[in-house]
Amino acid sequence: MRDSVNCILTINDDDNFGNRLQNYALQELLRPYGDVTTVLIGTDRGHQLVRRVKQICKDILEIPRLGKMGVSRLRRHLAFYRFTSVFVPNTHVSMSDQGVVRTSRTVGKVCIGSDQVWNYSFAWLAPTLKYRLGASFESGQLLSYAASLGVSSVDEEYQPIFQEYLSRIPRISVREIAAQQALQPFVKQPITVVLDPTLMIDDEYWHKIAARNKTKGKYVLTYFLGEVSTQQKNEMQAYADTHGCTIKRLNDVTDVETYSAGPREFVSLFKDASYVFTDSYHACCFSLIFGKNFKVYSRNGGALRNMNSRMATLFTLLDLDEALLEKDSRYPAYDYDVIRPKLLGLQRQSEQWLRESMRS
Repeated sequence: MRDSVNCILTINDDDNFGNRLQNYALQELLRPYGDVTTVLIGTDRGHQLVRRVKQICKDILEIPRLGKMGVSRLRRHLAFYRFTSVFVPNTHVSMSDQGVVRTSRTVGKVCIGSDQVWNYSFAWLAPTLKYRLGASFESGQLLSYAASLGVSSVDEEYQPIFQEYLSRIPRISVREIAAQQALQPFVKQPITVVLDPTLMIDDEYWHKIAARNKTKGKYVLTYFLGEVSTQQKNEMQAYADTHGCTIKRLNDVTDVETYSAGPREFVSLFKDASYVFTDSYHACCFSLIFGKNFKVYSRNGGALRNMNSRMATLFTLLDLDEALLEKDSRYPAYDYDVIRPKLLGLQRQSEQWLRESMRS
């Protein structure tokens, strides 16, 4: 239909690098099949704008107290808001927390994913789980691409929801082998493991959106979502000292300059890094995209569940056993002449699955 638009149903997180960048990547993957928009969940454009303005005003008011960090927080929020507005606009379709859909155009296909769209372990996500399983849309509209549970098994209280709504999705793909194993018992149709969208689009897309990197000289890049141990800090500092690098710390309030990075700056920092240390899945993805050597650690502390199943699937698919040697004092290095052909093969398999699903 000429006025129809295909929709991405995912988490809307304006403060999460991986969420914004995989939303962008999935959007670009879907463009050959028609216009694409992202469903705005739990609010509408007007309320979203009000919420952003309130956050900006709060940041400005806190600058006298926080100084440079206050300015950095403001710049970070503005960078995320600009990225969403320019690169992943959510202007046509919204859905309330009660599943009521409002749209200015006819909805075509609804692609659920990627990210942890089916993760119920976060309190703010649990109440809308059935709607993130597509309950508000017709069964024939639905498919999932690289959807993630974020957990390795489904808790008993949420099993009835998956039992009822997952079976309505004719074509299901997930990002992790653990998710495939956990969800397959709920449905008759096969569940396929596919690549994360960030690994599916050509390098040119990432070079196009990367911000200009103003960093001078060589640097090691760190990106952690959990706590960083003293031993890990010492390992990273030792590598930097040995190789004549400074350290840029994404998502770390002690690195005021780097903390201001938005999604575009995130991409450029990975593009130009000499080495990467991380506990983040998408840091691994972008290290692979740009051919960087990296060391990955298990996530420590906080309320975040350990999410290593995502990395285990990725490393298994690419035969990167050395990436899992976190307790080893060595710094892994990878042969990208071997990795790239394997990645290309996986891209082709995932692309074929998506093509068949969008045209079914």
